[in-house]
Amino acid sequence: MLRRHGSSGVASVSGQLLAPHVDAQDEISADKGLQLGRFGLFRKRKAESQTGATCFPSQLHMQSSQVARRPQVQELVSVGSRQWGSWWDGRALLRVKIYDFAVYMDAQQAKQSRLTRSLKGRLEKETRQPQFYKQLRSSDDIEMSLMVRASRNLPIRMMAAEYERILKRRLQNVGGSPQDPGLLQMLDCFREEALPASMRQGGSVRKGTVFTFSRSNDGHLIALANDTRVLKVQSPKLCQAVFDLYLGDNPVSKKAKAEVGSSVVRLIEEGEAYQPPKVKGVCSVAAGDGCRL
Repeated sequence: MLRRHGSSGVASVSGQLLAPHVDAQDEISADKGLQLGRFGLFRKRKAESQTGATCFPSQLHMQSSQVARRPQVQELVSVGSRQWGSWWDGRALLRVKIYDFAVYMDAQQAKQSRLTRSLKGRLEKETRQPQFYKQLRSSDDIEMSLMVRASRNLPIRMMAAEYERILKRRLQNVGGSPQDPGLLQMLDCFREEALPASMRQGGSVRKGTVFTFSRSNDGHLIALANDTRVLKVQSPKLCQAVFDLYLGDNPVSKKAKAEVGSSVVRLIEEGEAYQPPKVKGVCSVAAGDGCRL
């Protein structure tokens, strides 16, 4: 179970969504990119700004048998958004946002990890190198989570097809198999009849639905959708493939990826004084205006 901490106390959160990645040049061609126009996703763009602020909690408090030894707190290390198309072909100029996302990390595990110990004294320098992010993505001693919030209604069949295509490629990137049984189980969860009714609207995932994907150090990937667990599968390579979308080559957001590196440095240097990235849409535990998703 995951719990989010914001200024309004603790509330359960849900699920994990593997967000489609078409930010890279090799995944944005007209025949391979997200075919959003035909699903009517350009409509009501103005209404998006009228729904209120979107806020990600600054911490996730984890509750599971795997961390029963101590309460596990994951700190927010980066936020970003996925927009349709790319600057390469001009579609990004339309600024059609698909989802917002936030990446979380166990601070204590990060400090004690083999990766950060091996880079002692040169951690900040190494965060400028692609290899650092690949090692972080594949680390088996730093538990991480990904929270995703849909910015508009998203057709379920389209999501499932994009996940299959993109994660098969990402599995190959991390040395796994496109036929990974864990991927097949994940795709089965994104059938319309398998998703909670509260997150569905017609044949689409309802705007505002929150997914949270968490990986454990023993290679389990857990996915929740609006407080309902929809997946628990053991596949270390699938865990790596999910986070390769955000930490690997051609990430969903280069800016958000770089922010992860900066946050890791501050996690190590600042300890308990660490504060999440100072960006719009992040709730502080100490803030007094509440935390809404």
